[in-house]
Amino acid sequence: MPLPSFKDCGFLREHVVSIFNFYYPKFLDDCEDGGGGFFHYLMDDGTVYNKHSRHLVSSTRLVVNFVAMILNDTAVCSSGSKELLRSLAQQALDFLVSSAHRHNVGGKEKPLYAYRWVFSTEEDPTKNDDTNHAYGLAFVMLALSMALKLNLEPSKIGFTTRELLDDVVLLLDAKYFDQDYGLYKDEYDESFTTCSSYRGQNANMHMCEAFIAAYEATGDEFFLGRALLLASNVTGRLASLNEKNLVWEHYSQTWEIDWEYNKENPKHIFRPWGFQTGHQIEWAKLLLTLRRILLLAALEAKHEDGGPLLIGLTRVGIIETCDVFRGRAQEFFKEACRTGWDVTHGGFYYGIAPDESVCDDDKYFWVQAEGIATAALLAEVATSDKAREESWAWYERIWEYCWAHMIDHNHGGWYRILTRCNEKYSEEKSPAGKVDYHTILACCEAIQCLERLRMTNTTQNAE
Repeated sequence: MPLPSFKDCGFLREHVVSIFNFYYPKFLDDCEDGGGGFFHYLMDDGTVYNKHSRHLVSSTRLVVNFVAMILNDTAVCSSGSKELLRSLAQQALDFLVSSAHRHNVGGKEKPLYAYRWVFSTEEDPTKNDDTNHAYGLAFVMLALSMALKLNLEPSKIGFTTRELLDDVVLLLDAKYFDQDYGLYKDEYDESFTTCSSYRGQNANMHMCEAFIAAYEATGDEFFLGRALLLASNVTGRLASLNEKNLVWEHYSQTWEIDWEYNKENPKHIFRPWGFQTGHQIEWAKLLLTLRRILLLAALEAKHEDGGPLLIGLTRVGIIETCDVFRGRAQEFFKEACRTGWDVTHGGFYYGIAPDESVCDDDKYFWVQAEGIATAALLAEVATSDKAREESWAWYERIWEYCWAHMIDHNHGGWYRILTRCNEKYSEEKSPAGKVDYHTILACCEAIQCLERLRMTNTTQNAE
C-alpha cells in the first residue's frame, strides 16, 4: 500500500480530523452531576476507563486542540463543522475556568485564583490535587491565548478571557518568577505557603510557548519579551552549564545542574532523567518560531532611523538574534538525530545519558510529533539546498516511522508509548495530559509551514 504524501496539506488536515474522530463523541461528558467537560482517559478502542478524574493539562490542551483545528481549516475535512469545533472549544474553556479547576485560595479580601492540578467529579475532596504547578499554569496561559485568537469568552463566570490571562500572569509574577535568574520556579503547595526547591527547564519551556501564543493573540510586547528572555536563558545560559551545550532537565534552587535528580527514576512522566531528545527538538521549534516573529516585526517596521523596533531591539539586533536562534535550533535538532534516533528500529529514543548512552529507549508519541514539526521548520529556514533536502528527508523519515508504528490505523489516534522494538505497553491510548495535543499541533505547524513556502514560491514565480 503506497504511503501518503506527507507534505500535502490535504493529507495533514485529513489526519488531524482522523485523530479528532477517535475522540469525538466518545470523550464528551454531558452529565448534570457536576461533571461536564470531557473524559480524559481513553483506551485504544475509545472506551473511557476513568470517568471522574479531570487533569489540568488535558483540560487546557483540549481548548488548544479545538482552536488550532479551526484556525488551520481542518474542519473542512470533517463530518462536523467549524461550528461544532467552536462549540467544543467553548465547552472546554467554560470547564477550565469554572470552579472545576479555577478556584480562589486567597479569600474574599485578597483573591488569589489558582487552578487545580487534578479535579474529581466525585464528591470527595481527597481525590482532588491542588498542588500549584508552573507547568499547569503555562498551559492555562496557552489555552486562554488560543481562546483569544478565536474571540472566545467564558459564558459561566464574570471575567473576560483577557482578564483571566492577565490574572494568570499576575500570579506567575507574584509567586513563580525569579527575577535573579529570569526563570520560573516550579511548584508550590496548595496554599502557596511552601515553594519546592526543585527547579526545572520543562515548565519554562512551556512558559515560553505560552508567552509566544499570548503575544500572537494580543500583540502585547511584554509577552514577546518574556518569551525571548526564557528562550535565551534556557538555550543559552543554562545549556552552557554542560559541556554538550544542550538543555538539561533538572536544577537546584540556584539554577545549578542537578545531575542526580530522578537518576533512579528515568521514566518519570513529567521529570525524567537525562537529556530529553524531545525537549532538544521542542526548543528548536520554539527558537524558530521566535525567529519568524522577530523577522516579521523587522520587515513590518515603519521607521528606519536605527532605533528600537521591538522590545528594545534594533533592526540589527533582531537580525543577530535570529541568526543565533536558527543556529541553536539546527544544533539541537542535529544532536537529537545523532544521539536519539534508533537506527535499528526507527523512531526517537526518549532519554540520553550524559555519556551518550541511551537511558530510556522507549518511543513516545510526542517526541516523534515534535520531530515532524521541527524538521519542516528547519527546511523552511535552510540556507542551502543540501540543508533543505536533509531537513525534508528527516521529515519524511519520521513520518514513515510514525505511519508504520505510532498511528492506530484501526481506531484512530496515536499510541502513547512503544518499546524500543515498537510494541505497545498497554491498551491505554490517552491517559492524563495526552489528548493528542502534540500530534494535532505538529500537523498544524507543518500545514502553516508548507503554506508559507507555497506563498513564497508563488510570489517568486510571479516576479
